[in-house]
Amino acid sequence: MRRLLKFLVISTTISFAMGACWSVFLVSHYITFFSQVANTILHVTGYQNVITRAEGHQLIFLEVDNVLRERYVGTLDGMTLSFNIVPLVGLMLAIPGVPLHRRLANLGIALLAVFFTHCVHMTAGFYSATHASIVVSGSGLWKLAQIASYYALHYIHGFWEVAGALLVPFVIWGVAYPDVIVGKNSLFSLGARRRRRKAGPPKA
Repeated sequence: MRRLLKFLVISTTISFAMGACWSVFLVSHYITFFSQVANTILHVTGYQNVITRAEGHQLIFLEVDNVLRERYVGTLDGMTLSFNIVPLVGLMLAIPGVPLHRRLANLGIALLAVFFTHCVHMTAGFYSATHASIVVSGSGLWKLAQIASYYALHYIHGFWEVAGALLVPFVIWGVAYPDVIVGKNSLFSLGARRRRRKAGPPKA
């Protein structure tokens, strides 16, 4: 139990410190970088006339016409998009019994994984915001695929806004350290081990 409490204290302390740094110094730089990635994703997926622009913590979607006039399309809040990086850093760095170099390496992989989820969320959010009604073309399987993709992205975006953003760090943490979380030396099995140790060796 002491090991678990120590982990909770350390991870919470790291998360608070990271949260302060992220909110004050880092999030605007991340959104500026992410806007360039978002432009590439939108152009590859067929939205060549749409650009994104970072304004503070906000990611702004703009539609550009043939004479370079810009029309506002929608906004994605950068803090909602990216704040799950904060608990992820706390969880990955505070894990006990793991060498520092392994924790740092796993943190790098985890940040790439959470960045991928941000890309998915951005795409789903843009698609959901700009397709208030279903507009489909063609027939048969192509029409069904368009309808299915619309609903899939719409519900991905909705789930992320409600719970997905908070759950992602814990899922990545669990995948990275299954042995530490549910193995014989897990954070949650110490009480049982201590009771067995106090009971002494089994009787013949």
